[in-house]
Amino acid sequence: MLVLSGVAIPARAETDLTLTTRFIQGSFDVLLPDGWVVALTAEGRVMEAQSPERHQLWVNARARNDKELAGAKAHHLDQLRKNEMLDVTVVKERRLLDDRLLVTVVRPSFNDKTRMGDLLGPDHTTRHILASYRGEGQGLWLSAGLIVYGEEAVDERWIEFLATMLESARVPRKQSRGGPLYRRVKGAPPLAHAEVGELVGTWRTRNILGTATFAPTSPKDIVLADIGLEELTLSVTGHYESQWRGVFSALEGGDLVSRESEHRENGSWSVREGLLLLVPRQAEGRSFEDKKAAGAFLPAPTPPRSYEVILRDGRLVLRGVCPAFAQMQYCEDLYTGGSRVLDFILEPNDGKS
Repeated sequence: MLVLSGVAIPARAETDLTLTTRFIQGSFDVLLPDGWVVALTAEGRVMEAQSPERHQLWVNARARNDKELAGAKAHHLDQLRKNEMLDVTVVKERRLLDDRLLVTVVRPSFNDKTRMGDLLGPDHTTRHILASYRGEGQGLWLSAGLIVYGEEAVDERWIEFLATMLESARVPRKQSRGGPLYRRVKGAPPLAHAEVGELVGTWRTRNILGTATFAPTSPKDIVLADIGLEELTLSVTGHYESQWRGVFSALEGGDLVSRESEHRENGSWSVREGLLLLVPRQAEGRSFEDKKAAGAFLPAPTPPRSYEVILRDGRLVLRGVCPAFAQMQYCEDLYTGGSRVLDFILEPNDGKS
């Protein structure tokens, strides 16, 4: 049990791989566990998801035959082996689902050319589980990968999860727009919603799940940092205060560019049927490249925002879209051009940024 600023935070539970939530968007209809957030490519043929523990999953629906499936796996292995800092070991291969699924478990590890393994520690140990899947009678070929963090050995439940998830996938050739992003599976246990008293306090949204953007990169155009942090105080009187700071740094055409932005607001908050509503009374913001020339805060009309408030493993999670003043790359859904649904994990604010 960790205690931060007088607030007890339960130890992280084992990753829940129960398929309780149906993700539906565009060309994808697939079962995932609660709390996994998803992004699609603009054409809707590749899905990337992330668990609350930051394990990463991707599913590529662009393969048209077994040869292209084999090529996708070979490409991933080749990319790992090109990294001179890594030693790559194939741990096991297995065929499942009447040979329709080939699973390859790979262990990349930092070699003696670098001290990265010592610096990062065991939490950054990874296993890559690669999958080549042929849907039965669907004319569907899927290549998939799962990066599992902090595992000394891949538990069989991860392989079972990958197989069951791929069996649930439906990817029609004809794309569709709209529809709900997440739908609870019938019979799944209800989500635990927070009570009003559990939200009172000073928080920060340090952990925001959903960093997949599929943004094209080149040696001259690389995003180095695109982050935001909100400090949010919810008082027992129904008043709230928010301070947000965003930092963007990138190479654009080979030149380093940096931008910062700040936003602050106050207003009223309320919770009804599991939804947190923030209604600003005053809001102002500013953007700048040089802190010394930041300029004054200017009025910044901001619409109300709402989040579904969930208790997950004893932690408060706000599920919703990025606020209007905090549009980082991962806030955008490339497939629809709209906003992605993300999980903002509230941490007690200890006063450190």
